[in-house]
Amino acid sequence: MKKLILALLVVGTSCTRIPYTQKVQDELASLGVKPTQIQYYLSNKVALQTNKEEKTKELQKGEIEIFNTITRERVVFGQFIFKELTGVCTNFGQKNYYVQFEEGDAKQKSLKFTWHPTTDRLVLAMQDDYMIDYDGARYYVEIGKGAHLEISKKAYTKFQLKTRRVKGMKVGSEGSQTLK
Repeated sequence: MKKLILALLVVGTSCTRIPYTQKVQDELASLGVKPTQIQYYLSNKVALQTNKEEKTKELQKGEIEIFNTITRERVVFGQFIFKELTGVCTNFGQKNYYVQFEEGDAKQKSLKFTWHPTTDRLVLAMQDDYMIDYDGARYYVEIGKGAHLEISKKAYTKFQLKTRRVKGMKVGSEGSQTLK
């Protein structure tokens, strides 16, 4: 029963968002909505991993000993059961968007997204070896190599332009009035 409820929660939250595509961006831009005014979500969990090496020197028994300490750090971006991970666009250009999901310096704590040539979505930008720069270090993208940006379907429909089709009128038709 718990698995069913969890599955419904995951399905329910994923249906309320849409991919942020070039078409969506163009429609919002035509209404004057800037990318920095939109709340962003990740399509799926992203996990980054890095190994930080630290060398220390200690004087022991009259000799200098060098110690190497390797610390593995993992940063996870993802939605939790009752709370979705939200981000804001800190900088954008023709090809790249920088979205920040964690408090701190925007230059250091933003993930870089770029337009995918075939899916037309903003996907996590990585080098060929699945490495990215984040928080002043090089990280390996362990989970979420295909992650892309999404926005709330509710917010998108709020911004969408309402279109009304005019049928036209004929002379002498009901509802026609002349100005005097």
